[in-house]
Amino acid sequence: MYRVHFGHRYKNNGIFVNAAGGTGKSFVLNMLLDSVRSQSKIALAVASSGIAATVLKGGRTAHNIFKIPLMEYNEVRSCSIKKNSELAKLLELTSLIVWDEIVMANKNTLTALDITLRDVLENEKFMGGKVFVCAGDFRQILPVIRGGGKNEELEHCIKSSYMLNDLTNEGPVEFDEDFGVRVKSRQELVDKVYDDIENNHLNASYFEKRAIVSPTNDDVDNINQMIHEKLKEKEVVDNSVDVAVEEGTDIQTSVFNAMTSPSLPPHQLRVKVGSVLMIIRNICPPKLCNGTRIIVTNLKKNVSRENIRWKLPRRASDDT
Repeated sequence: MYRVHFGHRYKNNGIFVNAAGGTGKSFVLNMLLDSVRSQSKIALAVASSGIAATVLKGGRTAHNIFKIPLMEYNEVRSCSIKKNSELAKLLELTSLIVWDEIVMANKNTLTALDITLRDVLENEKFMGGKVFVCAGDFRQILPVIRGGGKNEELEHCIKSSYMLNDLTNEGPVEFDEDFGVRVKSRQELVDKVYDDIENNHLNASYFEKRAIVSPTNDDVDNINQMIHEKLKEKEVVDNSVDVAVEEGTDIQTSVFNAMTSPSLPPHQLRVKVGSVLMIIRNICPPKLCNGTRIIVTNLKKNVSRENIRWKLPRRASDDT
């Protein structure tokens, strides 16, 4: 943020956020975007892919915003941005450029952007002197090279680019000892996050503000069960159909019933009034679609009723 206000004092304003997937890089980038935009400044958010761009606020693909041409993996060209164009004027007024999942990008696309910004903005500093914050994880997908192997991917990765010297990485971020609240067990974690759930099990805003992030689906299942047990309502158990349609088919249903999948409901679906469920099929678009969270408000023999629903980003480690 200091560079946003006083970037002219620095030799270059490139910053690289290098961290493992799921540690909050996109959260940090969105926080920076919000902070800059709240000061009536312009911040551009781009990503290497369309999926990654949807995570950023106002995000678009880098090729779309910067008019980066489609190039062969070993080709270097400039972007299709002309001086005195509307896009050039926008870039001149821009205070921050954010690029997420940059390790997926071919280094030549970054070179094309660097050359173009220096020319259009008439500034020989890195990226035309603009504050350029990028994020990525080198343990994830590297540039895809047609017909190439590992060596070709590494050769065209940003690590093999001259730009890496222009991107500052200050080292690991450390938290103070008193940061957050430490717990000794999962049960204590559940009790602290979902305190007073007995009186708020039909309150959608209560669940919207709470989440427990876990790295594995097994942990998610265990934590979900702990939260489920805190509900004092009567439990209803629904079993999936496990009878073979064709006669003479020898199927060990017990084996299939014991299997679990993130995209399928369990064989035994245990539900209470107040349970938070997620729809995994498009039942009645646009209200009841895949990814919609619902709170069960009434249970009958063959029917469950809900009248509270909301949409949240779907991820494998959700606690609901």
